[in-house]
Amino acid sequence: MKILTDEQIEKKIKKKKILKTIIKIIIYPIIIFLCAISIYTFAQRMINPDKVIDIFGYKAFSITSGSMEDTLNVGDLIIVKNTKDENSIKEDDIISFQMKNSIITHRVVKVEEERDKKYFITKGDNNTTNDEDKVIFENIEGKFVKKFSKIGKYLFMLQDTNIVIIIALVLYLIYSIYSEREDRKIARHQKRKKNEQ
Repeated sequence: MKILTDEQIEKKIKKKKILKTIIKIIIYPIIIFLCAISIYTFAQRMINPDKVIDIFGYKAFSITSGSMEDTLNVGDLIIVKNTKDENSIKEDDIISFQMKNSIITHRVVKVEEERDKKYFITKGDNNTTNDEDKVIFENIEGKFVKKFSKIGKYLFMLQDTNIVIIIALVLYLIYSIYSEREDRKIARHQKRKKNEQ
């Protein structure tokens, strides 16, 4: 095995210090963030098991059908914002709403008012007809604000507490194994060099 010089050992030690700094600045906050989101989600599910979890007034949904193509495609992750005022929802807005135990994301094509109650007529951009049922404000989860193409199926997994914990543990384990291996390698070379002197 090649014996490292003092200069090479110093470079490895320096490289390891830089890596540790990067870990502290980037990976640790990610792990802490994932764990915090996981704990928050778990707590919210315990308090309101039937409610869709929101974080600071925003909710994430994964698009699972082609009814809104090409605006929203299967696999897209969308972010919707809670709305407390039914008057803020207008024609042409895209909304996510509960209908028959499902979350649907369609466009508002018409707003109707009957007996002082508002109803929202919706339709998928890729559909030829309006949705059969009218949407009431109480069933609206939020108004569309942003989409992330083709990553919905991956990011949506983060709502599962177990998956988040596994990701955090794997990241930490990878770092620990790499760090320990580098420490042993440096110590071995330093010991061999000392014995040769």
